[in-house]
Amino acid sequence: MIKGKGNPNSEDFQERVSVLYSLAYAVRMMPKQGYRPDGYFEYTVYPLEGIWDLTEKGRKANTLIKDELLYTIMIRQPDFVN
Repeated sequence: MIKGKGNPNSEDFQERVSVLYSLAYAVRMMPKQGYRPDGYFEYTVYPLEGIWDLTEKGRKANTLIKDELLYTIMIRQPDFVN
């Protein structure tokens, strides 16, 4: 999960999403590199999910100010273990 503030069209947001997916796939591919941490299980990298809110300034505005968005983006892991 990554928490942040700002416009989802910004370069910063795109970089954060890229890092999140890079980490998810790196962990997913560890066994193919010969490393299997304790408790590791095969999993699918799920789609990106997000929880969105606004700052107080954003809530008081008459129109949406994307720079005032607060977010938590995540890639969830499965609820089960093989």
